[in-house]
Amino acid sequence: MTPLDPHPLNQAISYLLREIDRLSTLEISGEPQFTLPTEKLERLARALSVKLKTLSEIENYNRKIKDDTLAEKYLDYEDLPPPSPEDRDRLIARIRLLYDRVNAEEEISETPESAS
Repeated sequence: MTPLDPHPLNQAISYLLREIDRLSTLEISGEPQFTLPTEKLERLARALSVKLKTLSEIENYNRKIKDDTLAEKYLDYEDLPPPSPEDRDRLIARIRLLYDRVNAEEEISETPESAS
């Protein structure tokens, strides 16, 4: 999944805000116009509302994609990344400890904290 670009939607929202501002501050020959074009303003406001809702959905979608890629789940052994050197050293030390305990016939704990 690829993230969606919100830039065109941001431009449309900016245009609608400028247009609403322009219509709400119209002046005729230096005098403020008291009869605002309410129908057009209502249409612009509805369009702005739809675009803001869509922008919110795009941001949520992009956030979900980002979270999904950060929390990648590996389903097959072959898909796992190689362990870090520290993880590899800890694993080898744990295997050696378990091997020594098996040979000494000691009780082996399931949790690594109590085995140390």
